[in-house]
Amino acid sequence: MLKRVKNPRLSRSKGARKALLKGIALSLFEKGSIETSEARAKGVRSFIQSALRVSDNHELDLRRVTSLLSIDRLKAEKVILLGRALPVGSSATRIIRLGSRAGDMSPRVKLELLAKVPKVSKAEKSTKANPSKSAPKSA
Repeated sequence: MLKRVKNPRLSRSKGARKALLKGIALSLFEKGSIETSEARAKGVRSFIQSALRVSDNHELDLRRVTSLLSIDRLKAEKVILLGRALPVGSSATRIIRLGSRAGDMSPRVKLELLAKVPKVSKAEKSTKANPSKSAPKSA
């Protein structure tokens, strides 16, 4: 018995669809917001939500995100920080309708990432870099 495809097919095969979703997700993580078609934006929402899902095991999260998005560890760290900054149970993206494209009248939307990386103050950076300097000495 044939099963339904979970995400929209976007007129592509499975491999091309995965590559498209990875590309859209990576550009969204880098830029914060992108302009795309409505069907692609709706298709990439669950992919982004699964990439931002975090657990208690940091090393496991790193391996999962690097394999899911095919990125290096530094970029995966940023994605994991975004996932930790996201409140539990909330959506990671926002879709804003912009109107239709002039050439083929396809609906265009702006896809925004709602999670922002928390800013680290200079004092916190120095304590993380040199914990012995800020920690009180015990006799």
